[in-house]
Amino acid sequence: MKILITCAVWKRPEIFQIMTAGLQRMRGLMDSLGIETQVLFILDPTDEANIQHVHAMTETDWNILHTVISNDMPLGERMNRAMLEADGLDWDYMMQIGSDDLITDSGVLALCSYALAGCPFFGFVQIWFVCSVTREMKQFRTSGTFGAGRMISRGLVEKTHCLWDPRQVSGLDNMMQANVYGACEVHPQIVNTHRAQVFDIKSAVNINAFNKQSRKLYPLDVSLCPELKYVLEL
Repeated sequence: MKILITCAVWKRPEIFQIMTAGLQRMRGLMDSLGIETQVLFILDPTDEANIQHVHAMTETDWNILHTVISNDMPLGERMNRAMLEADGLDWDYMMQIGSDDLITDSGVLALCSYALAGCPFFGFVQIWFVCSVTREMKQFRTSGTFGAGRMISRGLVEKTHCLWDPRQVSGLDNMMQANVYGACEVHPQIVNTHRAQVFDIKSAVNINAFNKQSRKLYPLDVSLCPELKYVLEL
């Protein structure tokens, strides 16, 4: 089985480096299961630190790929660019992940179990937002699935054709689900986990602010995911 991991990188190089540390851990675990992975980063030409970081990764890993498109473009357009690049690659599933997301080992194993069982479309409904400024975290749940860690089979992608409206700047998770259902009548299956599996690191500058939704706050628990300890160093 082959999984293509796509990530539209958005500024904040210090957080992106934490994310890529988690990404490499995740890929190592997948490799131990016999799952091949490639990573496709969508970069902005002005994000020089992020570009240098990705270039350094490509020097030792030929399965790290990238394309460049301006951050001035709507997120939908940048995600669609990833789809164009992915069309010529060899993969069975595509996984989405943000440049500020982390997934635990048990979360990765849960995702892989659904992929190995042949589930066409699946993801998590629970995510924990982590604030690097206040070093607090809070839980958020959705009725659909989050883009972080969401996986879709190549067959559904080819039937859907357009996963996002290129003009979109927000609401991409829901739009992707709606487009897949409209083309294939398939809803994403919920990956059943009761523990914290997915983390989204927030900073002073975010597309969606940490305090956008009111939720109970908890102290940051770095034991939940290995790379969370680096948040304390920001």
